[in-house]
Amino acid sequence: MERWRWRDQFPDRYIWINIPEYMLRLYYNDSLLSQHRVVVGKIDTKTPQLESKITSIISYPYWTVPYSITSKEILPALKQNPGYLAKNHYKLLKGDVEIDPYSVNWKKIPKNTFPYKVRQEPGKWNSLGIIKFEFSNPFGVYVHDTPSKGLFGTDVRSYSHGCIRCNLPDSLARFILRRDDQRITCDSLDSMIYKEQHRSIRLKKSVQIKVDYITVAAAMDGKLTFHPDIYGRDAAYLKWFGK
Repeated sequence: MERWRWRDQFPDRYIWINIPEYMLRLYYNDSLLSQHRVVVGKIDTKTPQLESKITSIISYPYWTVPYSITSKEILPALKQNPGYLAKNHYKLLKGDVEIDPYSVNWKKIPKNTFPYKVRQEPGKWNSLGIIKFEFSNPFGVYVHDTPSKGLFGTDVRSYSHGCIRCNLPDSLARFILRRDDQRITCDSLDSMIYKEQHRSIRLKKSVQIKVDYITVAAAMDGKLTFHPDIYGRDAAYLKWFGK
């Protein structure tokens, strides 16, 4: 409850994500328009708390794999089989030049290093799914779709590398586009998805996003709801209160 005491007032239009609740909510003028289950970061790759503004929605995004993943997860796979990249729709790049993974002696590359860039091509197989919401932040995270839909049906949903996977992201995108006063409509988005087009839609009105960490909240009837302290962040508050 102490976290609620010190927070700023929310703006007219915003997305609020509560990490311990595994939920995303879209509000306009204090009205809840849409809510979505989310998957957040694992204990060792925590989703950061942040505030930013969503400036664009991308259909069928590319995914440039972070160095932390290429060096720790993709490199061991390539040492076993260079065909791993093609099987998972990845391209190996040196700068902007595509490299044949079979031309690299992977066994000579030291553990936990990676001198190349790996990019996953757009498609339903892409780790970002078919929709990505972009916002500036120093952590390199974003809200996106996922091909792994089954995790949304579980009670505990902390499985990502830090980004926020959103259930039914196309529905969230439609809610935003309907209120953005631009020529790209929901029908246009549906057409892009149907045609599997990579396209960036720049919003005319950015939507503020707040990724929060609240373990105690009040429901509409005034009853308190408690969420699991999945990252152990309440300990600092309890220590401050001398408990």
